[in-house]
Order: sequence, then C-alpha cells, then structure tokens
Amino acid sequence: MALRSRTTTDPGVDLERIRKEQAKPRRARLRIMIAGDANRPIRTITLPRRLPLVATLIVCTLAIATVLLACGSWKLNGALAGLERRMFAMVRAADSVALGAEDTRRSAAPGASSSSP
Repeated sequence: MALRSRTTTDPGVDLERIRKEQAKPRRARLRIMIAGDANRPIRTITLPRRLPLVATLIVCTLAIATVLLACGSWKLNGALAGLERRMFAMVRAADSVALGAEDTRRSAAPGASSSSP
C-alpha cells in the first residue's frame, strides 16, 4: 500500500486557511515617498520593516565599543605616564650615582683638583 500525501479538495479547509492568513495582522513595509518631476510625480522607496531596528542596534553596538576602547586608551595612557615617571626617576638616580662616583674619584686622587683648568 503506497502512502499518499494528504491533499484536500475540501473548499472548507482552504477557506479556513485563507481566513487565518487574513486574520493575522500584516505589518506594512516602511515607505518613503519622494516628490519628483511632472512625468513621474512621486517616487516610492520601500524599506524592510526591521531595518530601523537593525540599524539602531548596529549604531548602539559601535557607540558602546567606542566608549569601551576610549576608556581602555585612557587607562593605558595613565599607566604609560606612570612608567615614564619611574623611568625618569631611575635615570636621575643612575646619573646621581655616576656623578657621585666621579666626584669621589676626583677627591680621592692625589693632587686632583675639583676645578678644571
């Protein structure tokens, strides 16, 4: 016995399906109407219904990413400034140690004067 697909020829079933489709609230597409020239007075551009929602989500995502990256950059800038201060302090300390060692060598050498000729 072969399985047959369920096709109905009953007009009542088709009528119920049509009524269900008509009962659903159909959302119209967004239309932008532009006034034009005399030959073609109105131009219509239709947009998908969800386009404003998708565009808003994309813009919000980009704005949030921008704010997060700006905060990260600000924090990295502060960390870099701290490292630069520490580096300059270490350079000054190394310079003072080097200059202090040179002064002690000059004073320890016999007949050395602290002033240059």
